[in-house]
Amino acid sequence: MACVLLLVTAVVAAALAYAWRRPSGEVQQGHDLAVYGPQSSGVIGFNEVNVGTTYRFAFPVPRNKSHQVVKLVGAAIQTTPPGVQVVGYPMYSLQEVGNYLLNYDDSVTETRTPLLDKKDYSPDGITIAPRSDSDYFVMVAVKVVGPVTEVLSGCTFDYTVGSRKYHQSFPCEFQLGDSR
Repeated sequence: MACVLLLVTAVVAAALAYAWRRPSGEVQQGHDLAVYGPQSSGVIGFNEVNVGTTYRFAFPVPRNKSHQVVKLVGAAIQTTPPGVQVVGYPMYSLQEVGNYLLNYDDSVTETRTPLLDKKDYSPDGITIAPRSDSDYFVMVAVKVVGPVTEVLSGCTFDYTVGSRKYHQSFPCEFQLGDSR
């Protein structure tokens, strides 16, 4: 009888442990990041845009609030309106670029800068030290393919802490043309 009671206790304990902790392969709602930057509390963008041109917008800068290393592995815009095609989500080193670029028009040749020809860290992801601001920033590159009547909105970061995967979203808005 003692063996049966011990076995039942072990099964119940294992079930409770599983219920309290999801398997590491599942993506969980994150809470380890905070963000700052003007795009997290207002709209940045371009008043005039041309079909066929690629525009870039910086996501708010992520800050690791936790006591563990966070590895940023992806980013995405939550709402992409008609007339806009996402080209990619490059991650750049602030040290290499030398500046945090809020937005960028790829077609402006007289101010074209080689800054965004630097290494894109998005294939490997980047780490953010505990209790620190990121030394990298994420941009979304979008191509205007038609009339744009709404803003792009919602900045989402995908990251890992150890073997656990997280997804965390923040407010942000990017304007292309007369979309307001």
